[in-house]
Amino acid sequence: MEIIKNNKGGQKLCYQGYCYTKKAKSAVSQRWECDQRGSQKCLATTDLEVRYIIPCTYT
Repeated sequence: MEIIKNNKGGQKLCYQGYCYTKKAKSAVSQRWECDQRGSQKCLATTDLEVRYIIPCTYT
């Protein structure tokens, strides 16, 4: 897992071959959306300090 800067100075999360853009932040976590959202739908959730990925369950 790696955090890099995007072209506009924001953050991108790179994890398991995918790059994500931050979409939302709550009191305890951050939600990230895959940059390749046109070809596939993928999301990631991290803690606020982006130390670990929070497992997601989909129904």
